[in-house]
Amino acid sequence: MPAAVNGLKECTKCGETQPVSEYHKNKTYSDGLGSHCRSCVKSYQKKHYQSNKERKFEYNKKYNEANKEKISEHKKEYVQKLPAAVYKIENKTTGKIYIGQSTQYPRRWRNHRFYMRHGKHDNPRVQHDYDEHGLDSFEFSIIQEYPNDTPREILLEHEQQLIDEYIAEGKELYNISRYN
Repeated sequence: MPAAVNGLKECTKCGETQPVSEYHKNKTYSDGLGSHCRSCVKSYQKKHYQSNKERKFEYNKKYNEANKEKISEHKKEYVQKLPAAVYKIENKTTGKIYIGQSTQYPRRWRNHRFYMRHGKHDNPRVQHDYDEHGLDSFEFSIIQEYPNDTPREILLEHEQQLIDEYIAEGKELYNISRYN
């Protein structure tokens, strides 16, 4: 197998010489890099997945059925580790602010980004500004983090208090409705 020379290496699969950044790390080889380039590995993995898709599906189905309790317990533990928070999403371009709360804020922030990217955010003004300015114009920050067992009523109360404060200061908010 050809070793990396001057930052280049020859793929043993396709025969092309490419930069070492195009190879996965592999400690078993003397140069510390795999013998196949990333594109060859990806091509192999795609073909392998396609030819074994049904078998993999059946394996996963059997595993999930045999380990329902274990999987359920793992999910509960994961969710319990997620902290609650009152948070702010600020559009750095327009200065508009969205105040929110969640008992699982890391998941909620992922949801915000997902729905923005797919054009389905439940706040049409947030979606409009995302479409116009992109995700990079939004800055996510935590105003206050709470323990994961904090009742939703406390989070809603703090969220409403912040909304009222920002309105009193004359700041423009994305929040459409108020809870009171």
